[in-house]
Amino acid sequence: MSRPVSVPAAVRGLLATLALLPVLFLTAAEARADDTEIYRADYVSGSGTGRPKVLIIFDDSGSMSTRAEQKPAYASSTTYPTVTGIVSGRLYWATGSSGDPPSASTGQWINDYRNRCATSYTPLATSGYVQDKFAMWRTSTVTAWSDLATTTTDPLHVECANDVTASNNGNGSGTGNPGSGYPRSSTPRPYGTSKQSNVSGGWRSSRLYNANYMNWYYSTTLVDRSRLQVAQSVITDLVNANPSIDFGLSVFNANSSSSNDGGAIVRRIIANSSSSDRSNLVSLVNSLIPAGATPLCETTYEAYRYLSGQTTVYARERGSSTPVKDPAAESPSGTYDSPTAACEYVYIILMTDGQPTTDTMKLLLQTFAIMGKSINRFELREADVVVRPPLVGVSSADFTSRVRAIRSGREAATEMLPALKAR
Repeated sequence: MSRPVSVPAAVRGLLATLALLPVLFLTAAEARADDTEIYRADYVSGSGTGRPKVLIIFDDSGSMSTRAEQKPAYASSTTYPTVTGIVSGRLYWATGSSGDPPSASTGQWINDYRNRCATSYTPLATSGYVQDKFAMWRTSTVTAWSDLATTTTDPLHVECANDVTASNNGNGSGTGNPGSGYPRSSTPRPYGTSKQSNVSGGWRSSRLYNANYMNWYYSTTLVDRSRLQVAQSVITDLVNANPSIDFGLSVFNANSSSSNDGGAIVRRIIANSSSSDRSNLVSLVNSLIPAGATPLCETTYEAYRYLSGQTTVYARERGSSTPVKDPAAESPSGTYDSPTAACEYVYIILMTDGQPTTDTMKLLLQTFAIMGKSINRFELREADVVVRPPLVGVSSADFTSRVRAIRSGREAATEMLPALKAR
């Protein structure tokens, strides 16, 4: 089971070989550090049988060394200058698919001492924001949890779904805290000593940001950074801010003149990852150095084989390159041990700065495009109505034009509505 997700201010696409999996394409060359938030609304506490899983394909090619003026990475140890409208002691919240924080003048905030989401405390302290399904208990007279709203900035309690999932009954030490207990919608409520597993079923996915993060986000300071550094910061924040998601990592092989194939799984997806597992993954990401080519298609195909439990193909060329491929991702050696199960949420995030290079599968996709055009000429003869979006210069292997393709398709379909309604 899977759900589509979106990546704001980024380039996205979907490979034919991974048609059953959501694939997010993030282009470091076209995004600043402050607008590469990845929307994770449907990742958290889904209806599947296990935690959501995300495989990150990280572009560590030579072009990632390119430098430019960028916003510096967020540092929790730094107190950023106050931006007009941002007030210390508030947690600002946002929903929707943009992935961005609310405006500095927003009414979308709560007093931070009302936050009872224990699993949010560490991400907020280290990354400045957290993603989960949140709800509030507005007053002592209500009988149900409700969505965060601008009409209530000082509710009695604000809770999250992950506290229930992670069996964390802590509620912090803020004003009015109820002591240890789990959020409940049935008696006893709003808190009780026993878990009510379905309490968060209708809660809305939201992001919480502390005031220091908001001041950083809306600051105008720029520093010289490489694309690799920007990408590393984004992935570090993503992993730290989502403790309810299990992450894995894939990188490109050297792709030299004697070895020019794909990439490998250097960190498998570990089910129910611990804080130590997450820290090790972040350290691995931050140890990467830019070198080699950009075999996007081959590496993504290898990721598909990993997730589906097939034999290794391009990973065989990893050799002794560091980081080495993760031997525990295979069982037996040469065959991947799939981390997925029925009705689990599985995503791939592709962090890259450009088009494929030294990539034989790109040629294969171009062949598919030519074959597809030939087949279409015969199939379209039988169509009642044909919608033709203007997509000159966009091929099926073009991962940088998805937004343009969707917009063109929508506009072309809208123009054809009268003809469709007439049939």
